[in-house]
Amino acid sequence: MADSYDVRSTLTRSSLAGCSIKARQMGEVQVTSVRLAGQNISPLENRFKEVGGEDDYLYFKIVQSGAFDLISGKDQQSFGPGSALFVNPDSNFTEIYREPTELLLLRLPKKALRERGGHDAVQQYLAPDIQCPDVRAVNEFVQYVERQAGAVSPYLSDQLSRHCLDMIDTLLTRPGSGANRPRIATAFHAKQTIIRLLGEQRLSVERIAAETGVSVNQLNRLMKADGLSPMRFVWQMRLERASRLLSSPEQGKVSIKEVAYRCGFSSEAHFSRAFRSRYGMTAQQFLRRSSRVSD
Repeated sequence: MADSYDVRSTLTRSSLAGCSIKARQMGEVQVTSVRLAGQNISPLENRFKEVGGEDDYLYFKIVQSGAFDLISGKDQQSFGPGSALFVNPDSNFTEIYREPTELLLLRLPKKALRERGGHDAVQQYLAPDIQCPDVRAVNEFVQYVERQAGAVSPYLSDQLSRHCLDMIDTLLTRPGSGANRPRIATAFHAKQTIIRLLGEQRLSVERIAAETGVSVNQLNRLMKADGLSPMRFVWQMRLERASRLLSSPEQGKVSIKEVAYRCGFSSEAHFSRAFRSRYGMTAQQFLRRSSRVSD
């Protein structure tokens, strides 16, 4: 537990008596269940960081029961059950836990948030309005993800982690602010939008641009700067998803026609032509080869 604002490294004027910590890694996100009582917590002045900033995080916490006070300079705020809070461990604050309190704590890589555009929104701490339906929905999703930690496959765990980062990012960025985001963040959002909508057979550049919050011309410039036009990226992602489905151990329960449909192809014939052009073999041949490898 030495590498995070995961409580142990930030206890400065108290012992670990009455403190319970259970941390699990899900993709890029570390999920920690914490129980505290009679603790004062603040970031260490010389918190360890690896050279290059890879050990560089924000933290999102949800109060599940109990309460705590956060003191920063002359400001003091109290957080009770259902409260959500972002904290930047590079800042100076103290949390006081006078009563037994249960928290759900997510360690979020700043690098992953920076790609999405929301990292710079938290200079010290940020408390989203828990009366907002979006905030409540994100809180519920985060708690759902926590319940799956350690129970699902590594692949699904990684996918849940990505979805969690995407949803949390919505609390750090203004809706519809795509045009004001840095180019790298907007391009990332466009790609995430494409992945989310891959199953739609009539997916268009106009739909992707509208979902991303930029114009069609902006979207084309952003995507081409990364080497692919929006629709070329769509086809690439569809075929990669198809190859994963065909090589999955559970694929025997799904027909090639169903794989084509799930990946947004309008027909099995269209899918077969595109798949053979990309992989040099038919989907059926790919499936048989994958089956032999898994055996």
